[in-house]
Amino acid sequence: MKLKYYMRGLGIGIVLTTLIFTIANPKEKLSDKDVIDRAETLGMVTKEDNNSDLKNILDQMILSVTPAPSAAVTQMPEQTTIAPTAPASTPTVEPTKEPTKEPTKAPTNTPKPTKAAETKKTVSFTIKSGMSSGQVSKLLMEKGLIEDSDDFNQYIETKGKASVIRVGTYTIAANATYTDIITLITTQ
Repeated sequence: MKLKYYMRGLGIGIVLTTLIFTIANPKEKLSDKDVIDRAETLGMVTKEDNNSDLKNILDQMILSVTPAPSAAVTQMPEQTTIAPTAPASTPTVEPTKEPTKEPTKAPTNTPKPTKAAETKKTVSFTIKSGMSSGQVSKLLMEKGLIEDSDDFNQYIETKGKASVIRVGTYTIAANATYTDIITLITTQ
């Protein structure tokens, strides 16, 4: 069947259905008075009633909040001078010994090892079908591979790898970086 005949039939069906519903269910015309009466029976408030109640409440609030001027507020405080006092005793400073060699600086770009990384060499985990990148991040955090699941999930999404995570069981070094983990779980 050609598409144009299908579309023509669909259009005619929509027009006929609209005509049938229009004829079968005529809408009742309501006057403004009928609408107002129905609104009052349902407990709705008219504009005039609502504004007068609100105005009364606001007037009461303004009257209760307005403070009366006091004498303490209108007078300026006198200026006082405070004399410095000498300390009771002078602390003595003893010289400390200089370290013999400079401490080594830890590199800033290496990931901080977690407790699992300190106790295990490798970690195994299983990604099941239907798991989202957020669920995978939480699983990796539970296994001790990462410290912050939200941070890792955001990293996966910024790299565009959230939709290509593969199902399976994986084993990885406990001190693996985010890039190592993503490479493992997304490549074939």
